[in-house]
Amino acid sequence: MTLPLRRRRRPRARVLAGLVAAAAVVGSCGDGSGGTGGDGGTSEAQEQAEGVYEEFASMSGTEREQALYEGALDAGGRITVYTSNSAIDSIIEGFEETYEDLEVNTYRATPQAFIQRFFQEQEAGYHGVDVVEDADVTLVTERGLAGEYVHPDLTDQIRGLDDVQGQFIPTRMGAFVVSWNTDAVDESEIPDTIEGFTDPKWEGRLSIADADWPWYMALHEQMEAAGKSHEQIVEIFQTLASYSTIVPSHTLQAELLAAGEYDVALTTFNHAVNLLQADGAAVTWKRADGSAVEPIVFHQEGAVPVVNAPNPWGALLFIDYLLTGGQDIMAGLYRPTSIPQGQDDLFAGLDQVFVPIDEYFNSRDEWEPEWLGFLDEGTQHQE
Repeated sequence: MTLPLRRRRRPRARVLAGLVAAAAVVGSCGDGSGGTGGDGGTSEAQEQAEGVYEEFASMSGTEREQALYEGALDAGGRITVYTSNSAIDSIIEGFEETYEDLEVNTYRATPQAFIQRFFQEQEAGYHGVDVVEDADVTLVTERGLAGEYVHPDLTDQIRGLDDVQGQFIPTRMGAFVVSWNTDAVDESEIPDTIEGFTDPKWEGRLSIADADWPWYMALHEQMEAAGKSHEQIVEIFQTLASYSTIVPSHTLQAELLAAGEYDVALTTFNHAVNLLQADGAAVTWKRADGSAVEPIVFHQEGAVPVVNAPNPWGALLFIDYLLTGGQDIMAGLYRPTSIPQGQDDLFAGLDQVFVPIDEYFNSRDEWEPEWLGFLDEGTQHQE
């Protein structure tokens, strides 16, 4: 879409219905009700949201876009998103330029922080969030707090949609890469695989982000398929962790790498490194010939409309945008996209593995504690 979308005149009865629905949502939030009631019942807000999600599941094209836009305006024009996405400001800017008079409010934090806040608000009876967006939205779905999202024109284009088993809509991907500070390390020193960093010469020179158990899980499966035993794999990761500084976020990890706090970051996201590199930082995750430490590990991340969203029209419209204009924005920021945009040449010719979605959903209680046990061997980053 090249021009901002503006309201067109609608039948008066539909406008009034939207205003009454919006008022009902505001009222439910104000008195602490909404969502699933304490007696197991369903609130008016949830019934309204689920009705909207069902109504638009078969609608597409400009009819869908216009109707969602007008519904979002009638519901107050405000959309609230909880996310960990560091590119969210760029996405919101594009969205608000496209949809005149709509405003997106965000709470951006680490996945653990915003998911905890979301659950606490739901339990307290406050239901003011429309969209939750991150890899950990699976936790939202598991608690029955995710609404259904279907877009007849878009969902079939999403790579890996079948793999996520209805837990969320993949809207972006993270690519775990091994990166290094080029002032501290010559590319000839960098091994071809992660195992090479178990050499004692790397002790005290590495870093790992603390929440990266999915990275471990994907590499464990890859190593196991190549013939290594569980015990051998555990020994590799215990050694890597013992040689590493443990940091609380990928953004901080990349920034500290650029600042020379350590020489190699084992679990950076490629986009953080590419953006720093574009700004002149002495960091990279590729050698001059285009090779890298392999495999590259991809992790799907996505969004869900909240089951008791106060603006369910806005929730659907925002996710639609994440899968259209938002994909172009993400590609421009060096991020792998869920709907291919032609930027995947960044990873052409490199061995790639994906975080196994079924294991991610069903076996977190097995993999995460083992990962956290490894981190006890490392050195915690001190602010």
